[in-house]
Amino acid sequence: MLLKYWLSANKLTSRMIAGRGESAIPYIHIRDLIKLFLRIIEISDILPQFGTYIASPNGSISHKELFKAVTRYYYGRGLKPFLMPKPMAYLGLVIISFLGWLKGKKTLEQPWMAEYIDEKLCVDASATYNALGWKPTPRWHILRRLLFLTEKMISYPNDWIFRNEILINKVAYRKSITIYDILAESRELLVDKIIQEVISPQNKHRFPNYSKMDRELLKWYIIMNYQLVTTTVKNRGRSMMPSYAKEIACRRYIEGFKVSEVKDLMIFTGNTMKEYLFAKQELKDWGQRLDDHIILTSQLAADEFEDAYEMLESQAPEQIASGKDIVVEPLARSENLKQIVRPLEDMHGNPLVQRPSADVTFKNYGVLIKLKTPNDIVQ
Repeated sequence: MLLKYWLSANKLTSRMIAGRGESAIPYIHIRDLIKLFLRIIEISDILPQFGTYIASPNGSISHKELFKAVTRYYYGRGLKPFLMPKPMAYLGLVIISFLGWLKGKKTLEQPWMAEYIDEKLCVDASATYNALGWKPTPRWHILRRLLFLTEKMISYPNDWIFRNEILINKVAYRKSITIYDILAESRELLVDKIIQEVISPQNKHRFPNYSKMDRELLKWYIIMNYQLVTTTVKNRGRSMMPSYAKEIACRRYIEGFKVSEVKDLMIFTGNTMKEYLFAKQELKDWGQRLDDHIILTSQLAADEFEDAYEMLESQAPEQIASGKDIVVEPLARSENLKQIVRPLEDMHGNPLVQRPSADVTFKNYGVLIKLKTPNDIVQ
C-alpha cells in the first residue's frame, strides 16, 4: 500500500508521510517465515511443550527509511517527503473511514491508527534466534528487497496488481476461491460421473467418438476440459480460453470429431459442474455467480470450438494433412494429455492439494484471519 501511494502519479499523496515519518514496524520475508516453521518442525522433539517464538528481524524500519529507499530506486534519487502533522493525519483517516461507511464498505484505514503514528514497534527476537538456531536472511531484509519490489512494480504492473491487490480481495471475499476449491477437491468424482454419462448407451449418438475411446484416454480428455473451466474460476479471467479452445478444436478436427460432439462435451461438462455446485448448501444462493463462472465459460469455449472449426474447414486439405501426423499420434497416449493438463494445474497451484480458505475481518486491534479446512477452523 505504501508503494502504491508513494509511486503514484498524484504529486500530493506520493510525497506524503504521516507525522515525522518515524512510524516503524519490522518486516519479514515469506521465505524466512517458512524456514522458521520448518526449523520448529525439525527440532520439535527437543523444544519445550509450550513456547513463544518471534518470527521477525530485530528492530524496526520507519516509513521515512522506506520512502527514502523506494524513491531512490524508482526515481534514481531520494525525494524529500511531505510530513503531515499528526492532527491532520487523524482528520484524513476520519474522512477516509467516513467515505467508506457511506459506500457501505469498511476501509483498512481507521481513525484509531492515528494513535500509532510515529510509534516504533521494535522487536528483540534474540531469544528466538538462540532457541531455534534461526535468523532472518540478510539479503531478504526489506531495505534490500525494495529494489526488487519496485523493479517488479515498474516492469510488470499488471502482475503486480494481481498479486498485491486482486488476490487480497479474493481471500477477503473468497467466493471464487470457494467455488474453485470445491471443484478441485471434487475433480475425480465429477470426471468419473461425466465419463459414465458419455459412455452410457443413451448418449452414444451424442458422443459417438468419445464413447468408443479408450477409457484412460477419455478420462484425460475430459479432465482437460474440466481443468480449463476450473482454472478460469480461480483467476477470474477468460483470456487464456481462446488459445486453449483453438488448440483443442484443432486436435479434435484432425481426429475426425464433428464440432457438435466437441461442443456438447464441453457444455455437458459445464452443466455437470454447475449442478454439483448448486447442490452445495453454502452455494445455494450463488446461482448467478455459478452461471457466470461455469456456464458462460463453457459456452465461450464451445463458441471458440465452432470458430476454430470454421477456420479449419476453410483451409486446403494438404494443409490439414501436413499437421495430422504430428498432432494425432502424441494424443494417442494419455501421458501426453497429462502434459497438456499440467500447465493448467500449475497456473494457480495444484488443484489436487487441499488448501485452507480464509475469512478476513478488520478489527480494532488489527486483522483477524480465520483459516478454514473441511474438518477444522484455525484462528
